[in-house]
Amino acid sequence: MPLGEIELWDAFSYDIQIWTKRMLRNCDVDIYVPGRGKVGGEYLFTIDSVHSDPNMINTSVAEVPSEHKQFNFGKLVNGQFFAQPNNRMLWYEQSLTPSELKTPDFKVASKYYFCEQDSKWVFGDSDEYFYKEKERK
Repeated sequence: MPLGEIELWDAFSYDIQIWTKRMLRNCDVDIYVPGRGKVGGEYLFTIDSVHSDPNMINTSVAEVPSEHKQFNFGKLVNGQFFAQPNNRMLWYEQSLTPSELKTPDFKVASKYYFCEQDSKWVFGDSDEYFYKEKERK
């Protein structure tokens, strides 16, 4: 199969992390290949695009919620290797996968979450070790 079918996207950043989804290592997978439907294979590892230096301007989409994609690598039954995002794959783990599969109804993440974005509380008015929050005036 052509590269554009078994890997849909180029890299999103020059900064990457490589890791394995341990529970899914060597699990059977189906990937959705454009124009071919599901093709079987085996999951091996994941490459995740990141922006690793907060002192540099982030010019990639690695950390844009609606664009962030991981590259899950694996080997197809025909011997080719693939790199697919999570939403183009189905994993099969024998002890967890039910006999009747359902398609999840997930939506693409589009919001940034920060714990310090709520301006209701202030904490900078005290030099006490066990400070109490105060409501912003």
